[in-house]
Amino acid sequence: MYRLIYSTILLLIYASFSSCIREKTVFNYEINNAEFVSDDMVFEGSNTLQLKYMPQLAQAAGISTLTEDQIISVKLTKATLSTEDSMHFDNINSITLQLSTDKTDMQEIAVISPVSENSDQLNMTVSAETDVAEAFKQKEIYLIADIDVKQDQTMPIHFKAALVFEITIKK
Repeated sequence: MYRLIYSTILLLIYASFSSCIREKTVFNYEINNAEFVSDDMVFEGSNTLQLKYMPQLAQAAGISTLTEDQIISVKLTKATLSTEDSMHFDNINSITLQLSTDKTDMQEIAVISPVSENSDQLNMTVSAETDVAEAFKQKEIYLIADIDVKQDQTMPIHFKAALVFEITIKK
């Protein structure tokens, strides 16, 4: 009799515990051709470029809807910048890429310093420990590029970013 009661209690505990656990899914989410363009003229020193982006995580995960509670972690795994500008990235000392929203603090996600001359493409060093899950729970995110320019430039700075995030969700 005690054995039956004990087994039943264990079964109930297991059932209630396992119903609380959801299957975790990890997938890569890419933001391609995120275009950063400065004003007509940039000045020596720090210049900030920003763009607004609306993540489509549910679609990328292959599910119809995704709630904030389902997003467990979002980490940048790769960041590449490219330009078709004839000046390449030659007038730039460094670039720091950050991410923010209206409801979250700005977080550094990648950096390149120094910038190699005659490069049309830059592979940034990602901040592997930075988790931007709270930002991706918002409808819109801001990608911010802080650019340290070597000298005044009358032509705008123009480049594209390709970003790969590793996202973990509960299905």
